[in-house]
Amino acid sequence: MQTRSLMSLVMAAATTLSLAACGSDSGVGPTPMPTPQPTPTPAFRTGDVIALRADNGQYLSRIHRNGIDPVEAAKDGIDEYSRFRVTVFEDGRIALSADNGRYLSRIQRNGNDPVEAAKDSADAFSRFTVTMLDAQTVALQGDNGLYLSRIRRGDIDPIEAAKATIDVYSRFQITRLQ
Repeated sequence: MQTRSLMSLVMAAATTLSLAACGSDSGVGPTPMPTPQPTPTPAFRTGDVIALRADNGQYLSRIHRNGIDPVEAAKDGIDEYSRFRVTVFEDGRIALSADNGRYLSRIQRNGNDPVEAAKDSADAFSRFTVTMLDAQTVALQGDNGLYLSRIRRGDIDPIEAAKATIDVYSRFQITRLQ
C-alpha cells in the first residue's frame, strides 16, 4: 500500500511540473481562443431611402430657413423633405442626402454644430457613424465624436452634433422607404 501512495505522489508531482512548464498551474488545460463572432449585417445599404423620427414623434426634415437648409425634427408625417438617401462608405460610416440633392453635414454656426443639407459631395463633416440600438432605432455620431440630437431652441427642434453619450434625444426611429 505504501508503494502505491508513494507512486501516486510521484505521478501527481510530475503532472504538476508538466502543467507548470506549459504555463498552467490550475490543473486545467490552456484557455481556448474565443470563437470569432459573425460580422453583423450592415444596417444600411447604399441607395436605401429612409425617414428618421425623433423622440418628440416628429420626422427629421430639411427646412429652408433664412437661406440655409437645417435639419429639424419638425414634421408629423413623411413628405419629400423627410426622405434621405443613404450612401455607405467602406469604413461603415454613412452619408445622407436630402431632397435637394445635398448631403447632410455638421456645420459650425454660432458656437453650435447644427446638421444642414449643405454639401454637394460627402466630405468628412457629412459622414456619420451608425450605432444600431435595436432593429428600428439608430444613433448617429458626427465627425466631432458627438451624437446627433434634437435640441430645443425656442420654438424649433434643430438636429445638432451635440451629445457625448446617447440619450433619449439622440435616438431616431428608422422608417425604411426604399
